Amino acid sequence: MTSEKHSDDHDEIDCTIAIEQFYAYLDGELTDEETVAKLEQHMTHCKSCFSRKELELGLNKQLQKTVEDQVPESLQERLHKLVDNF
Repeated sequence: MTSEKHSDDHDEIDCTIAIEQFYAYLDGELTDEETVAKLEQHMTHCKSCFSRKELELGLNKQLQKTVEDQVPESLQERLHKLVDNF
């Protein structure tokens, strides 16, 4: 049974690696499914990284809301078209 636990531990990532990949994950830029799965698994067991994820998601949501409230709709539409064509 210890060998199974050791094997599971080997597959897990630590906080240092999670933090390095964190923003790419939040931005949807982390495309390797195995890496995404390991990062998500880590965040289900690590309160610190989970809290950081929730904080960043909340901040991003608030920033988007603030930007949408302050940026004229015509500019938003132009930016969306520009991003879609990029």
